[in-house]
Amino acid sequence: MKKRGPAFSTGLRFEIVSIIYPNPSTDFISVKFDLPEMGNIKISIYDITGKLVLSNPDLSLTTGDQNIQIGTSQLSPASYFLRITSNNEVIGIDRFMVN
Repeated sequence: MKKRGPAFSTGLRFEIVSIIYPNPSTDFISVKFDLPEMGNIKISIYDITGKLVLSNPDLSLTTGDQNIQIGTSQLSPASYFLRITSNNEVIGIDRFMVN
């Protein structure tokens, strides 16, 4: 697995490094990251134009390693951006593809 960092610096207390696999995907992606502090996490997926195409309900997570699976079979083949927010602050952004 290749580690990738966030696409930009948020200037927040912390940022996470997420790993998305498989990439490219067909049916699902797994999002792995280490959460340094407890919080309400939301994962949102945007298309290349910035339109929100998929979002999960808030997840209340504790600190430590996280591995979340997200179905992608309803997405058209394209590039997408995945945004992770904690308590309404962006803590990570990464890109993935759907075939």
